[in-house]
Amino acid sequence: MSRLQRARLYVEGHANRVVRIGELATLTNFSHWYFTKSFHRVYGLSPKDFGIQVRLTQARELLRDPVLTVGEVAAACGFENNSAFARAFRNYYGRPASVLRHVADQRERVPV
Repeated sequence: MSRLQRARLYVEGHANRVVRIGELATLTNFSHWYFTKSFHRVYGLSPKDFGIQVRLTQARELLRDPVLTVGEVAAACGFENNSAFARAFRNYYGRPASVLRHVADQRERVPV
């Protein structure tokens, strides 16, 4: 269990890039197959899906910073191109990143 937790923390600490299953299997000293099966059994997600979730969560946080463009956020979260980021973001959150950014901008402008 502690080896899987180490892998999970490693993925969370490297939200700026794609972490390969081979890296995680080596980190935990498991085979690729055993690592993938064990990770899914413990966390309910495949390592790949967990990595995407971590990167998209990081992207959502970065989108709150109006200084960064959506493309810069995509690059900062390890997406190869804007299309891949846009597709992944829309699939995960149900709406485009630009819409989420617009909603966040509107909340900041509302006087408290």
